[in-house]
Amino acid sequence: MGVRGTLPPCGATGIRLLIGELEALLLQRYSLLEHVRQQYPQATVYMFADAWAKLQSEWLELERRTQRVELEMHLKLMSYLRSEPLKIKLEAASPDVTVDDEQFAEHLGLAIVTNDGQPNTVSLSLIAAYLRAKSAIGSEQARLLGLREGEAPPDSLPSRMVLAYAALIHLMHTEMLSTFVDHVGEAIIIGPEALALVQGRIEELQLVVDAAELAFATVATLRKGISDGWFTRSTKGPKSPISLRFGTPRRMQQPYIDSLL
Repeated sequence: MGVRGTLPPCGATGIRLLIGELEALLLQRYSLLEHVRQQYPQATVYMFADAWAKLQSEWLELERRTQRVELEMHLKLMSYLRSEPLKIKLEAASPDVTVDDEQFAEHLGLAIVTNDGQPNTVSLSLIAAYLRAKSAIGSEQARLLGLREGEAPPDSLPSRMVLAYAALIHLMHTEMLSTFVDHVGEAIIIGPEALALVQGRIEELQLVVDAAELAFATVATLRKGISDGWFTRSTKGPKSPISLRFGTPRRMQQPYIDSLL
């Protein structure tokens, strides 16, 4: 990060500050644009017109990619999983050992709940038949859980089961996770793979939301600058500007987002 040229003393007039879209985002992220405005109230901030257009299009693209409802669901999911320590056991991954849910369940000698009914697993269809027979859910809820026609309900289910990630997310989306936890077995175990995938999904969704909100705030600040007269878009740039360069501008894809937050 650096500045080409030397900033004049505070209070100097006629300052022309040239920034790109990356610099604008970073100035907004660390509240430096407001600091510059306070120190140099007569300064004019410039951005090339194509950079301004790119900043706005990137904001719209990020906003299009946000999944706020999905993020809220995952945050509520994690909160719920942590709120039931007597019924739900969360198993964090060991730093030096990586195993998937199936290997984890096999290592512990436990059944694993999946949504596809692979051999040696407990399918959500079987779970739906069991819950339907216990009158814990209705026919529509059983259908949403994937109850297959002719699926006979078991007399009982294992007292302790590992819940695979895909089955966990299916229960979340159908809003039947708490019903499952309340009526099935003594303990439900969320293995290290499922737990890591939920946490990773939250981070991924939050990253995009944060980046979209940063881009929106930056565009809003500069739009206000246009109306207030301290920000202008230019096709040629100002004469003898102070040019901020915080690195090589890149498209606002994953590495770019990472650099902003």
